[in-house]
Amino acid sequence: MVSILREKGHQVIAVRHPMPYGDLVEQTVQRFATIEDMERHDCTIEEMEEYEPHIRNGAVIYAGVDYGAILAEAEKEADVIVWDGGNNDTPFYKPDLWITIADPHRPGHELTYFPGRVNFERADLILKKVESHQVEEVSLRRL
Repeated sequence: MVSILREKGHQVIAVRHPMPYGDLVEQTVQRFATIEDMERHDCTIEEMEEYEPHIRNGAVIYAGVDYGAILAEAEKEADVIVWDGGNNDTPFYKPDLWITIADPHRPGHELTYFPGRVNFERADLILKKVESHQVEEVSLRRL
């Protein structure tokens, strides 16, 4: 999603849901643009697995524990902010456009599991993951 928006000329920042491992004071606002940034912030393996794809795609990603401060920083360098809930969260910010990506390996979960159901019910646009690195538009309707 981020790469598509960047190709359209937007300055895009991804914001990741919290993964608060370690010193929460040090993790107030974290900005990752390089692999070295993850090392500097002493990221866990779980965090690196989530942040690295964004970085490898040339995107900047923010995380931390103060989402007001994170938003203020992200807004300084982006005209589009993408919330990456990591399949575990609904957005912490009120979205202008709510996009949910459906996982074809978990059919029916969007109707029976939280927060997947909430994300499907509130989505303005639903995309289906085709491969691990591709998404395909499948629905523009509301559930």
